[in-house]
Amino acid sequence: MTTSPSLSASPGAVGAVGAGAGAGALAVGTRLPWTTAVRLEVAKMRRLRLWPLSLALLGVSLALSLPLSASARDNLLNTVTDPWPSQLLLVSMTAALVSPLLVSVLASRLVDVEHTGGGWNLSATMGLTPGRLCRAKLTALAGVLAPVVGLQVAVPVLAGQMLGATWALDLAPWLTYAVSLFVLDVVACGLYLLLAALVDNQIICVGVGFLGSFISLFALLMPPWLAHVVPWGYWAAITPTATSGDLSDGTYQVIYQDPSWPWVIGFLLLAAAIFAVATARLDRIER
Repeated sequence: MTTSPSLSASPGAVGAVGAGAGAGALAVGTRLPWTTAVRLEVAKMRRLRLWPLSLALLGVSLALSLPLSASARDNLLNTVTDPWPSQLLLVSMTAALVSPLLVSVLASRLVDVEHTGGGWNLSATMGLTPGRLCRAKLTALAGVLAPVVGLQVAVPVLAGQMLGATWALDLAPWLTYAVSLFVLDVVACGLYLLLAALVDNQIICVGVGFLGSFISLFALLMPPWLAHVVPWGYWAAITPTATSGDLSDGTYQVIYQDPSWPWVIGFLLLAAAIFAVATARLDRIER
């Protein structure tokens, strides 16, 4: 595994940094409690303004998925078929466009402060090795992603009901999609954290996020087998809708369907295993 120079500092360097860390620093070898480590990352997020950044990207997602136009409201209110699957497909499309960028920006911003401020070594003096620090960052970022995903899925539903949609809402596909999207965002955020930790130049991490946004959006048009072999294709794979009928003459409708769970669960487990193994290896670098 190729590591950033700042991640591969020797233990001696770590001790030197710890000795100059000031009276407020813990003694070298002291293991910072996990809850304290996560709280420190939450404090960093406030200073880095990650919440306003997340809300801005959430606003983009909602602007693209809410029924703001007259035709969208007409399709929601005056349709002879259930409009909710179409609305869920629209939410899935906007999530596929925004989520890869969101998680890459959050990960790169929260890791960049460690590269620029010598945070890897300073944290190691408090028993917070790079791998453990990455896990604390992911836990803190999951706390940001949870409400963002919840609003991303819930607001279009509330807007449709407030506009007077008459068709009964089947909550199960929406709840399943929200949970799947949250888990996928967290797992993807973990992979982006690894990338951000291993390269000093965060433009690479954000650039991969931009590229992932376009790939995940186009993955909705890919054959399922192709979407399953592309990591960003899983934002399309968790979409619980499909079109039925003839697209050429317009006699089609969007219906609910179950995602291919074996593929989705397999990818999530694989990505989680990669994050666990990689962060464990980062921990060993400082030993």
